[in-house]
Amino acid sequence: MGAFLGYLAFLISAATILFSMFAMVIAVLNGSAFAIPFLLTVPAIVITGLTLLLKNYFTTKKRTAAFLAISAAALLITGYAPATHWHEESLSRVPEQADPLNYESFAPHTAAAKLDAPASLRLTEPLPKLDSATDAYPIVASFVREVYPENDYTGFTGDGIVLEEHPRYAYHRIITGERDIIFGPPPTAEQLKKAEQAGVTLKVTPIAKEAFVFYVNQSNPVSDLTEADIQAIYAGKKTEWSDIGGREKPIIAYQRKPDSRSQQEMERIMDGTAFAAPPTEPISEFSNGIVRELSEYRNERNALGYSYRNTVQPFADERKVKLLAVDGVAPGDKEIRSGKYPYTAEICAVTAGTEHPDAERFIDWMLSDEGQQLVKKSGFTPIREVEDKNVRSTSSR
Repeated sequence: MGAFLGYLAFLISAATILFSMFAMVIAVLNGSAFAIPFLLTVPAIVITGLTLLLKNYFTTKKRTAAFLAISAAALLITGYAPATHWHEESLSRVPEQADPLNYESFAPHTAAAKLDAPASLRLTEPLPKLDSATDAYPIVASFVREVYPENDYTGFTGDGIVLEEHPRYAYHRIITGERDIIFGPPPTAEQLKKAEQAGVTLKVTPIAKEAFVFYVNQSNPVSDLTEADIQAIYAGKKTEWSDIGGREKPIIAYQRKPDSRSQQEMERIMDGTAFAAPPTEPISEFSNGIVRELSEYRNERNALGYSYRNTVQPFADERKVKLLAVDGVAPGDKEIRSGKYPYTAEICAVTAGTEHPDAERFIDWMLSDEGQQLVKKSGFTPIREVEDKNVRSTSSR
């Protein structure tokens, strides 16, 4: 019997060591080397426990309790870092903007909005050439899916029919006549000046509205911020949720990358007030110290984030985050459309004297019930109120 128990203990120990070695290799490969102490502690406890058991060490409650206490302490100490990391990784993250790759018009699992019935407008070759700001791409992808013939409109390279890039490139192409219609924010004063210098008149047609929003974990009792609250929080002057009617917990005020559209809008809201240091996280360690990067929003109970509503709305629909009212006004379609919500912007279709026969027909269709329903389903606000009819659900994102 003793030989059998010894053989069984050896097998258990060997299996535990092999499993731990495999887990350590995986941890090193995926950047989780901090978990190695824990992965070494587990087999050490198993092997020590089995050895002591075979030697009849656990003959008293005191010895058993001592071994269990030491083992628990070792697991707690070495397991704290990986447990914290795994918990943080399990939290939902709200990205800076929707990923255009998820909205390729005719991809099998595209997130682009769809109509139940065929669209009343169908275009054929030659098709209007389009260019879109990244932020407007979900709307454009849904328009293309419904109106253009099925094709691979990747939108990212070459002189394709549908392109997706920064608005400044789109405006350059519309002024030079390379595009028939572009989509994005209204032209800036500089873009209007360049068009005038080129002898071009830009025709700007608003087709949708969007909102810059603030959001928190669904469990956070705070539902409204004033602009003064926002400025004080991000300047580091208000650091506790209790300062604005919430829990006695510190505010984790996430920020966006300096060159991002969201951060530029936030800088406008701050109106020259300096930002407090944002949350960061280590990404690597060198001889001269730890390199850190800006933390992406994690949906912790005390977190506060900001972005554009079409990016955040899927998380709000899943009841993971809550969109906050600003100065008593919630970011609903009605409030955004009327301009009552303070942080709104237009998305426009822009032409510059194109001779394409279908360009104006296409824009007129965007303003129809069908086009505006797709705008709403894409997470944006239609420029006029429309019913939620003739629209299929989008694919999971």
